[in-house]
Amino acid sequence: MENTKTIGKDYTLKSLAMFCLPAILNELVINLLYTIDDGLFLSRYVGPNALAAFSVLFPLFMIHNSPSILLGGVSSLASHKMGEGKSLEARGDFTAIVLFVGVLGIFIGAAERIFMDPILKLLGTTEILYPYA
Repeated sequence: MENTKTIGKDYTLKSLAMFCLPAILNELVINLLYTIDDGLFLSRYVGPNALAAFSVLFPLFMIHNSPSILLGGVSSLASHKMGEGKSLEARGDFTAIVLFVGVLGIFIGAAERIFMDPILKLLGTTEILYPYA
């Protein structure tokens, strides 16, 4: 039986890029399909103004999505620590980041609610698109 050490292996930039490529392509394809799907339904069933409002507000959707991406990265860190036998530390890290993301979400939501009109004007919403946005 051959003894292999994949964790202790020296990785190159190319090997790390090949390891990460499927995850990167998956995220790209899912986001692309999500956007196309929303575009088809909005333009067909609601109208072109709703599609334009969706396009204008897309950066705001990405801001909403970023805390969940942060939470996904912390789950990798917690699983790594659990693999090292540091379950208590992993639970503490995971609890801290869940609380942080929850507070961050509440803060982002409150800031958007308070400053909704200036945010919409900054993103380029016109009077026609305002009811859809």
